[in-house]
Amino acid sequence: FSNSAQNLLKFYQESKGVKANGVIILDGQGLSRLLVNLGNIEPTDKKETKGKESLKEALDKLIYGSSKNLPKVVANLETPFREKHLMIYMRDPVLASFIDSENYGGGFAKTLKGERDEFLGVLEFVTGGKFSEIKRDWEFESTIDKNFLVKNKLTLTYANQNLSNPSSYSSRLRIYLPPTTNVTKV
Repeated sequence: FSNSAQNLLKFYQESKGVKANGVIILDGQGLSRLLVNLGNIEPTDKKETKGKESLKEALDKLIYGSSKNLPKVVANLETPFREKHLMIYMRDPVLASFIDSENYGGGFAKTLKGERDEFLGVLEFVTGGKFSEIKRDWEFESTIDKNFLVKNKLTLTYANQNLSNPSSYSSRLRIYLPPTTNVTKV
């Protein structure tokens, strides 16, 4: 994420002529969960919201309103940070160090000295079509051979259920693998 954020800052400065101090990213899934948890918000630009606040009004109230809102905001940000739906990058090295120490910068939790880094993660972001149109089958299998060498096999199978318009679905898939992984087939 930090490389992408640095590029965003560069592009922003080139297009707007303003040097920003950092980047905050909140993806669609994180925003959706945040809206549900904060309540009384309707994500719409309609002029009549029938008693519900617009997204901008609700966020303005939370961010700039009473300090009593702070615990609610913080409590609702923990999950998006942990699940990497919300990430922060700052140019300032002191702030960047704090962000990394709290795992808010999009990186994965650091292992203690001497521990093996064995993280496996799969992230998907739907860019077109509906998430429900795709049948997903994920299988993870571990085996230990006679020399006690552990081998893991991850199989991801996607099947498009939208037969009337099969090309309507698109997504970005990111797979994080342990550093010692050998990919044998894609």
